[in-house]
Amino acid sequence: MPDAPTNHTVYLTKPMLLGELFTESWRVFAKHWRSITLLTIVVSLPINFLTALATPRTTLPTDDPGAVFEALRSSVNPGMGVTLALLSLVGILIPLGIVAIVRAGEKHEALDVQTALGMAAHRWRAGVITALLLVVFLIGLTILLVIPAIIYGVFWAFAMYAVMHDSLQGKAALAESKRVVRGYWWKVLGNLLAVGIVAGIAGSIVAALFNGLPDGTAEITIQSTISSIASSYTIVAGYLLYRNLKAVHDPSSTPRGN
Repeated sequence: MPDAPTNHTVYLTKPMLLGELFTESWRVFAKHWRSITLLTIVVSLPINFLTALATPRTTLPTDDPGAVFEALRSSVNPGMGVTLALLSLVGILIPLGIVAIVRAGEKHEALDVQTALGMAAHRWRAGVITALLLVVFLIGLTILLVIPAIIYGVFWAFAMYAVMHDSLQGKAALAESKRVVRGYWWKVLGNLLAVGIVAGIAGSIVAALFNGLPDGTAEITIQSTISSIASSYTIVAGYLLYRNLKAVHDPSSTPRGN
């Protein structure tokens, strides 16, 4: 028997308060935690393992600044940087898949991980195009001044949700994110920071349980994967905030009582 419809109309007339965002995000995350967690593990575990293997663990000297610089310089491998960049692009499947799971849940449909990954893979190319464009723009803004990069970083914070939810890509996804954030820049910044900090603390506490594993690669992989799972809660929260602000901007286009 499907769950009874949840009343979300309170969030359609005004932006959610931070407490409402935490509460609703936890409700949605708890409802779909198995699918979200499994999807996150399937995607992030191999990425984190390969990243742990590729990351040099160099003991830095503490008495010679020149030696510290030389040790850091020698540990930088261009090939490793390319590998890690490619792995991060694979990680785009996580937010895309989580959006698919949450959207299906709103229709009282259970989306298995395989189907969610398939839907995410279908939009992966659009996500990569959007992510690369976002990075290029932010690097360009950072070269000019740091402040504009921060401002537009918040404006474009919802771009990946626009890729999956609105079937947009590239400049169109960035433009939709900026449109939704406009008028609520400080709210978006504060809410995303608050949710990220709480999720980060929770993830760090759990990850600390695995400190001191005999294999450094295993320790880093497990701790990074735990952090990825904690970050999945922030993805849920960000998506719900995106949906909420879209409804505030376009109340007539949003169905009631989803």
